[in-house]
Amino acid sequence: MGRGKNEVRMVSGYSRPDTAVLEELEKEWIEASLRAPKGHSVTVTNVDHPDSNEDRVLCDTKKQIAAVFDGMGGAAGGERSAQIACGVFTQELELLDDKPATDIIQAKEWLANTLLTAGQAVHTNKYLHREARNGGTTGVAVQVIGKKALTITVGDSRGYRWSAKTGLDRLTYEWEPWGEEQEEIVRRLDEVSERKELNENLELMRHFVSRNVIQEELSTKLSRADVHEHDVEEGDIVFVCSDAIHDNLTLTEMAAIATRYGPEGPDALAKALVEYAQKRSEQPTHIRAKHDDMSVACLLVQGE
Repeated sequence: MGRGKNEVRMVSGYSRPDTAVLEELEKEWIEASLRAPKGHSVTVTNVDHPDSNEDRVLCDTKKQIAAVFDGMGGAAGGERSAQIACGVFTQELELLDDKPATDIIQAKEWLANTLLTAGQAVHTNKYLHREARNGGTTGVAVQVIGKKALTITVGDSRGYRWSAKTGLDRLTYEWEPWGEEQEEIVRRLDEVSERKELNENLELMRHFVSRNVIQEELSTKLSRADVHEHDVEEGDIVFVCSDAIHDNLTLTEMAAIATRYGPEGPDALAKALVEYAQKRSEQPTHIRAKHDDMSVACLLVQGE
């Protein structure tokens, strides 16, 4: 079933971890990643490397937990890092009761500790693969408890909520805005669709062209990760996705897709978001077009 948080932390604390132990841990983590429940999720490969997917998804509709891990640094390091993170998350998920949680405080602690442990595992695994030391992964997770959704993210994978009443809301941010000007930049980054918008605002252009720069990722030995709490209603769909979705699509486009396909359910929404992002990625003249692996995992809010 896996060694759990304590051993991951113990091994990651060694200055020179034992190679045999690391190899055994790596095998367990990768095997666990293959057991990850897929629920209402879709993941597809980058057209530039169809035989390798650096994303990993997890979606447990019974326990109401979903996560996306987006590997980076090439197939050698990125895919393995995402596998490791997903494997640790799966191991910890398997230890939970086979039903949705009811204690929000405990759930927040579990989400934070599990994501941090996944990051420690990715960092520790690099001792085995010095040739791929630039590999890493972002991570985003969501847990629904009654009429609350808990989100946690490291890097630029994101979480959203769609409501038939209020539309689409973005729940997570790569970095927190610290003033009205920065909030406006964040808002406009989600909507840029033409080059002239960037030519008219050099600050906006600077942020747009550096969207691929990650401030934090899971293997950087994070000491903390914040869990945020959001109100949701029965029938809402909460979803997490890799950056290829929101990089290719504006927030307005994502909202239109959610309005059209959300009423059909979480499977239809996950599939539609990926399909539309793929279509955009194949439009070479569009400013948002980007080839990448694409992943979405959705949870339908059941209510109390």
